[in-house]
Amino acid sequence: MVSIKNRILELLAKEELTSLEISERLGIKSNNVWIYLNTLFNEKKVERITDKKPFIYRAITPLAYLKRLVKLMNKMDFIKVPDDNDILLIKQIGELLK
Repeated sequence: MVSIKNRILELLAKEELTSLEISERLGIKSNNVWIYLNTLFNEKKVERITDKKPFIYRAITPLAYLKRLVKLMNKMDFIKVPDDNDILLIKQIGELLK
């Protein structure tokens, strides 16, 4: 059986969501989701990508980075210069590979 933390990580590896959206998708009380998100945040497995509530979270595991890279490569127009978010993703993946 997959743990709730792992289900949250799997969901956040696919898309960026708020705790309420996670709660609705997984059918888990929002208070419990918040506890798991704080644990994952402290374990450096998720990050908040907004400064204000409601926070939007995304996974920052190697698998999540790989999924984001594949998504970036599928949408990338090689004539256009990558934007700051694309460059940041590439730098973060480079740091993981060191």
